Amino acid sequence: MPKRREGLHKAVSSIFSGISLPKGKPALRLAGKFFAPKAGVSATKQKVMAILMPILFIVLIVVLIQVFGTGPHRTRAATKKAPGQTIVAADPEIDWQIPAPYPTTLRDPMQISSLMAAQAETPKTEELIVKGILYNKDNPAAFIGTQIVHEGDKISDATVVKIDRDGVVLEMNGKRWTLKVQQ
Repeated sequence: MPKRREGLHKAVSSIFSGISLPKGKPALRLAGKFFAPKAGVSATKQKVMAILMPILFIVLIVVLIQVFGTGPHRTRAATKKAPGQTIVAADPEIDWQIPAPYPTTLRDPMQISSLMAAQAETPKTEELIVKGILYNKDNPAAFIGTQIVHEGDKISDATVVKIDRDGVVLEMNGKRWTLKVQQ
């Protein structure tokens, strides 16, 4: 046996050393290995799978080459040029208008935290709407406008005197009034 064949024979025999194959030609030994049924598998199913796997592999390779192997296909209609349909102006004049600048009243979306801080510092009396109350005997809280307040806090120059289960008592300039939760 030539050296090259001998090395190949040793490599194949080392791979299948733990498998007992019938003596004879290598192709018959491999065919016996592929077509021999496994435990719990029918012989027909094993043979069908051994035949279908290489065929499906070849089909997969052909499909992949068709999809990824070639560039975009051009049709004959796309390569034909219609004569006289392209019109090019010698000196096109573009009459674009410069848009008006943004008004200063628009908020800057990159400065959202400064906007919220500015709103929290200057609440308006129209914002004194109780949106919710979290009542606790030790530390009740109310959600008024855009702020969470506790007893003793100030909002729109009004002091939160008391927070009850159903309303908030406020005081400003010596006058007291109760705000109920608005739904």
